[in-house]
Amino acid sequence: MKDIARRVGIYAGTFDPIHAGHLTFARHAIETCQLDKIFFLVEPRPRRKQGVRALQHREEMVRLAIKDQADYGMIVLEQANFSVEETLPKLKALFKGAELHMLLGEDVFQHLNSWPHVEELLNSTNFIVGLRSGDEEVMRQHLHSIEKARGIRFNTTFLVTEYLEISSSKIRLALKHNQKPTGHLSVLKNYIQENKLYTTYPK
Repeated sequence: MKDIARRVGIYAGTFDPIHAGHLTFARHAIETCQLDKIFFLVEPRPRRKQGVRALQHREEMVRLAIKDQADYGMIVLEQANFSVEETLPKLKALFKGAELHMLLGEDVFQHLNSWPHVEELLNSTNFIVGLRSGDEEVMRQHLHSIEKARGIRFNTTFLVTEYLEISSSKIRLALKHNQKPTGHLSVLKNYIQENKLYTTYPK
């Protein structure tokens, strides 16, 4: 990738749909961790989730949400599933010479220790973990337990971020029942309506 930024954030997720919490966390990460740019990466088949909307719909919603933000970008990897073993080398090749920072929600971070080949990720990247208010001490203890179990110390920044109590599942449920959900992005309204992604849409 030409003209690569020096400090790059990678924000992988389901984004079904992307919402204000995702964007607020990304902005907080850019400002606090001095990232040059964040690239969103939509997971084709997310772990522990079923019944997600088609990949092309989720990718298009991300494009719509970030289109006016110069320090946000999006990457698409031709993989049926993401894994440390296969995905990390592609990211390192794509952003050769850059310092990689992986953005994770605390729910994902809690399962990090169960990922295959996670040591490669720990040794190659930094972590920025978005936290809900009041969860920082619990997550620090979880980090300590991972480091102790793995015998590795790794660079992790915890960010308590507004709107992280918002969830895509709550937004989907509200739209299904013709309600106006908190944290929903108005820029997605027409696309969701035209493609009938969540059954109904509030007037």
